[in-house]
Amino acid sequence: MSEIDRELELLKKMLSNDDIEEIWINGPGLPVFIWHRKRGMINTGYKLSRDAIITFAKSVANMSGRPLSEETPLLDASLRTGDRVAIALPPVSPRGPSITIRKFRRKLYSIVELIENGTINDLVGGFLWVAVEGLRVRPLNTLIIGGTASGKTTLLNAICTFIPSNERVITIEDTRELNLSFIPNWEPLEAKPSYTGERGVTMDDLLRHALRKRPNRVIVGEVRGSEATTLLQAMNIGHLGSMGTLHANSAKDAITRLTSPPMSVPFEMIGVLDLIVCLRVWFTRGGTIIRRVSEIYAVGGLGEKKPTMDPIFKYDFTSDKIVMEAYPYLAYEKIAEVLLISPKEIEKEVERRASILRNMVKSGIRSVVDTRRIFERYYEENI
Repeated sequence: MSEIDRELELLKKMLSNDDIEEIWINGPGLPVFIWHRKRGMINTGYKLSRDAIITFAKSVANMSGRPLSEETPLLDASLRTGDRVAIALPPVSPRGPSITIRKFRRKLYSIVELIENGTINDLVGGFLWVAVEGLRVRPLNTLIIGGTASGKTTLLNAICTFIPSNERVITIEDTRELNLSFIPNWEPLEAKPSYTGERGVTMDDLLRHALRKRPNRVIVGEVRGSEATTLLQAMNIGHLGSMGTLHANSAKDAITRLTSPPMSVPFEMIGVLDLIVCLRVWFTRGGTIIRRVSEIYAVGGLGEKKPTMDPIFKYDFTSDKIVMEAYPYLAYEKIAEVLLISPKEIEKEVERRASILRNMVKSGIRSVVDTRRIFERYYEENI
């Protein structure tokens, strides 16, 4: 085996490690850094030669059919595995060719695993189960927010397992991370970056396209720009249960970001949101990463300057517990009024589903396939 082959084999091993989220190759002879799901950023100590980096870069360019040279020194492409690769060559990368690989997660976290690792508890799980499924009549429009690497996409993917199999779902992403292969009628769409001489396909383009395809709900991997308005319009015209993620540190911050450039959502449209779920990441003294749902707010009517937002759940760092702050009347009422039942009956349904999740944890039922089977059986027998 040649030295280049040996180096590329090392890279291949990192690509096959599902605990690695991102790989940074900053240049020839420089340490390769990774982002580990449990340990954060790590200097691997490995170094790649210029020849090895160029060989890998050319193979990506050939596979994508895109130019890569001094004249076109930037390339954004996807591997067949779904991993996203960003390549920069000199002169824009003065220390030599560089590569960043954002890995597509093969193994999905189930909602049970998120309960086991403390991201949520069983009551929050039961609440989100009712919110996402909506008793088949009124799923809640949900925005999942948080900082970088807080677990937004992981939670979004996990709660999508609550979506019934008879729905049509379209996901829209800039970089593909969602995997809803457990939903039979799922169509993923991915934005296409613009290159010299050609127009790209934006998230907003894809969202408008998706609305012509008669989805029950649309899910946007990460809301950044004008697609925010289109997503809320989709919610407003009946695509209930639509969801998205957004970089924001609190529910209040999320509203500010949505109504400010570049998203610029008209304030009067904020009322179509039903839930805001916030995640945060903490590091223990030993360097371990913990991710928790830090707060959940129900969004109600609009006041003169701000929407009504009722706190439902809040994370207490001192006890490492997620506790209910207030009775979620706003959220329960939106489902109850369509079914002509009382919010109390929605509360009982949340508790019933929380109990099911609690028993699944005790029984060690944690794979996405197995949890989906239980959810579908519950719908057949109870809804």
